[in-house]
Amino acid sequence: MARNVSCRFVYLDDGISGHKQRLDAVAASIIHKNNLTLSGLVANDEKCHWEPMQVGEWLGHFEIPPRKIEKAKKNIESVLSSKCISYRELAKIAGFINSLYLAVGPSVRLFTRQLFYTISQRGSWSDYVTDIPPLLVEKLRFWLTNLGCLNGYSMTPKVSAEPLYIYTDASSFGYGGYLASSHEFKAQGHWTLQQKVKSSTFRELLAILQVLKVFLKHLEHKRIKVFSDSQSACRIVLVGSRVPELQHIAVENFNLCFFSDIQIESQWIPRTQNQIADALSKATDLDDWQLQPQLFNLLHAKWGPFSIDRFASSHNKQLPRFNSRFWCPDAEAVDCFTQNWSNDTNWLCPPVSLVIPTIPAYVQLQGFAINILFIDVDLDEFRVGVWKDCLQIQDPSLLRLALSLPKVVLSAKAQTTTSHYAYAWNRWKTWSKSKLGVAYLPAQP
Repeated sequence: MARNVSCRFVYLDDGISGHKQRLDAVAASIIHKNNLTLSGLVANDEKCHWEPMQVGEWLGHFEIPPRKIEKAKKNIESVLSSKCISYRELAKIAGFINSLYLAVGPSVRLFTRQLFYTISQRGSWSDYVTDIPPLLVEKLRFWLTNLGCLNGYSMTPKVSAEPLYIYTDASSFGYGGYLASSHEFKAQGHWTLQQKVKSSTFRELLAILQVLKVFLKHLEHKRIKVFSDSQSACRIVLVGSRVPELQHIAVENFNLCFFSDIQIESQWIPRTQNQIADALSKATDLDDWQLQPQLFNLLHAKWGPFSIDRFASSHNKQLPRFNSRFWCPDAEAVDCFTQNWSNDTNWLCPPVSLVIPTIPAYVQLQGFAINILFIDVDLDEFRVGVWKDCLQIQDPSLLRLALSLPKVVLSAKAQTTTSHYAYAWNRWKTWSKSKLGVAYLPAQP
């Protein structure tokens, strides 16, 4: 009789279900609860949430069994080692990887685009790929290398259930963005000549990447939501693109978020709701200039080495460390006047509008070994003769007044006087500069 006695024990762990409508969710909840009771199972009411909710916490993750990972790797290795492969084999690999979404996460859609694109080019299922595209080889190698480490996509939300909101925009001049939680975190940058001629989607997508780079330290281990007025950019940042240059940006964005433990979402918004980022992307800084790199290198060798560029941006910086007017990639800080200059040899090349405020900051640090060069873009006449002596004044108050005199002189000139003598003056100036030892100011022929 003992042989016929058996003990059966059934244990079911966490489960979850959902519906688009609340009424449907309520009905499903009642049905699930009744089915458990009719099946003789006892639900732990302390852990169960029978009432539908839109936001909640559900711990756990999905994993791929090790044997399936090994099987997938063997199939991929077979494709990479073959000189030709059937479209059926590619479809088999693509289908398997696509089925891993819950276990691997968003990377599935991003890194299978080239695979599905290649399959879509077939004439028939019996055809073969005789020359595997390099981009496809790159993606297959990605899965061969990373399938194991991507396994086990976490379903647990990040530190905060509420994401950090980031707004970005791009124009033909540059990009702009800000972190909604703090108006102090505003990012801005300008496009290179090559980037300016790219498509609007390219610029909008690159704007997202650049803004994320700027705020990276504040986004690590967080969940973020990016808002953009480009529908294409919002989609590509999550699922990639068939266009190689757009796919490259999407992959770089994925790597940035993956290695910084950032969970990213995106949402399109109309332009009327993105006005701050739009204004930042269109702002132009007429004082944003730099000394020619060749001349800087000479000064760097003679009076340096300089350790930080206090007035720069990501596209005109002379040194790896720099301060900027706005947050931009690799900027150490914004508003250099709030920083401590005493521990560095500072390269100071301020815009004209900041020359006067820079003088007191320099005077306060005269006791330190700081090499400094002021580059003014005003008229040459104010660099020679008696004007040159103004820079030798030691008293800060007098120095400030002396440096303001050129503007007073220029504003005092009558327009008729300027137009009457301009031609003769320019001829004299050109002649005197061509002769060694002849000063054009004061005029001493």
